[in-house]
Amino acid sequence: MKIDFSWSLLLILLEVAGTQSLCEFPSTFQGSYMLSKYNSVVNVNVSHIDGLGLIDAPLLEGDIGKQYDCLANNGSKYVIRSVLGDKLPSEAEFRYIFLCMDLTVVSDIKATFVQATKTGPGTKPYDVKFLKLSEVGSDPVSRICDIPESSYLTTMYSVFLKTSNHSSWPRTCPTELLGVYNTQDPSCPASLDACVDNSYIQMDNTSSCTILPLFSANGSVICVHEVRSGNITFLHVYNNDNEVNDTNTFRYTCIALQKEGDTIQLSQNPGDCVANQRPDTATTLGKTTFSFTQPDLTSKWHHTYFVPNCT
Repeated sequence: MKIDFSWSLLLILLEVAGTQSLCEFPSTFQGSYMLSKYNSVVNVNVSHIDGLGLIDAPLLEGDIGKQYDCLANNGSKYVIRSVLGDKLPSEAEFRYIFLCMDLTVVSDIKATFVQATKTGPGTKPYDVKFLKLSEVGSDPVSRICDIPESSYLTTMYSVFLKTSNHSSWPRTCPTELLGVYNTQDPSCPASLDACVDNSYIQMDNTSSCTILPLFSANGSVICVHEVRSGNITFLHVYNNDNEVNDTNTFRYTCIALQKEGDTIQLSQNPGDCVANQRPDTATTLGKTTFSFTQPDLTSKWHHTYFVPNCT
C-alpha cells in the first residue's frame, strides 16, 4: 500500500476536514507531554494532537497516524481522527485512523486516558479503527468508543506528563516500596532503595543482570502514577537515564507489584502495563519478574533512615 501525497489528495483531505465540526480539548490538557504508551512526546492544542505515533503498524503504513484532529466528544470521551488518510487499491473512498480517548485531567501537569476502542479489522494489536468517514456515521462517539466503562481493566490507562514541569513529576512511591530490599538471585544481586527520597527508586548492583530491573541503566527512576486493584499496585515510573535505546532501556516502565511479609514481587513492562499483568508472571516484553526481600537490618542505620521501612 502506498500513500498518494498528490495535490488532489491534499485537496480531498482539506475538503473532508472542512465538513467536520471539530471538538475542543480541555484548556488544562493543552501543551507538550511525554506519553507513556509510546515513550514519545506529543503536542496538544485546542483541537489537534501531534506525535501520537503507531509503531510498526503493518496496515497503517506511511506514518499517517502521527497527527490527529478532535472529531467529537461526549463527556470525558474524545474521538480523534488522523489528519491524513489512505485508501485500499479496490476502494475510491479514503480511510482514516479513529480512536477513542477516555480522558482524565489529573492536574495541571498530568493526565491519563483509556484507549476505549476495540481493535478494528486489520489493525490488531492497535486499539484503533481504520474506517471510511461514511462508516463512522453521525455519532462518532458511539461508533468508536465501543469499549464500555464496565469493561475497563485496571491496566488500561496511559499517562501524559507535561514536559515543561519536569520537576513536578515525582510523587510519593507506593508505601510497600518505601524500604531497602535485595534480590536473592546470585545472577542478578540487585538492591532496591526508596529511602533516600521517597519519590525515587534507586536500583544498584544491576551490572550482571541479563534484564535490567525497571529497564534503567543508571538505576534511578521516578514514581509518577499509581493505581490499585485489590492487593496489587500498578505503578508507572520514569527513567532518569540520559538516553534510552528502547531495547534494553525504556523511558517509561509500568510495574505490577505485590508485597507479602518482607518480600515484594514485581513484573515490569515497557511503556504501559498490559491486560491481566500479574506481579508473579513475566509479560512478553518484560521477559522476567523480580523478587526483593527486606534484609534483617533492624539494628543498623541506612543513610539517615532506620531500615527496613524508612522510619
